[in-house]
Amino acid sequence: MYKKYVIIILFTDYPNEQEAYMFGIGMPELLVILVIILIIFGAGKLPEIGAGMGKAIRNFKTATTDAERKEDEKQRIEGGDTKS
Repeated sequence: MYKKYVIIILFTDYPNEQEAYMFGIGMPELLVILVIILIIFGAGKLPEIGAGMGKAIRNFKTATTDAERKEDEKQRIEGGDTKS
């Protein structure tokens, strides 16, 4: 039953080729990458890896928005603009 769904996903036609690929990587490539990661790290480590990646992305977003906010504040102060 599970194999049937994987085969359907792999051979589904997309109306637009851009919808089928994310960064030039299709479903078969993503599955191969997932299997390799599963083999290397094991099923027990995957939640830890996912949590670590989530924290890293969150910290990156926070750092970029803080930098943008500081730059906007600096420009507002230098320009003499007192509006928020």
